[in-house]
Amino acid sequence: MGRQTGYSKLTCDRCGRTAFLQSGNADAQSWYDVNHLTSTSAASAQPPSTYTLCGDCYKAFQSFAATADAEFEKWVKDADREEQS
Repeated sequence: MGRQTGYSKLTCDRCGRTAFLQSGNADAQSWYDVNHLTSTSAASAQPPSTYTLCGDCYKAFQSFAATADAEFEKWVKDADREEQS
């Protein structure tokens, strides 16, 4: 087959899984780039950090992020209770 071009090497920033995928390959759709704001970057001009995740780690990220979102919403709503104390 000789030389083939048009491949990308993807490495999961969480588990280290690596894949070499050709452009347009259906498996490439199971890899995700996610942005993350730290508490410091959220209040400044710093851009978010970008992480590449495989499909399995992305599913775990979605669960983690949903929990973090709920905690943040709870924290925002608890401000009213803190002021009343």
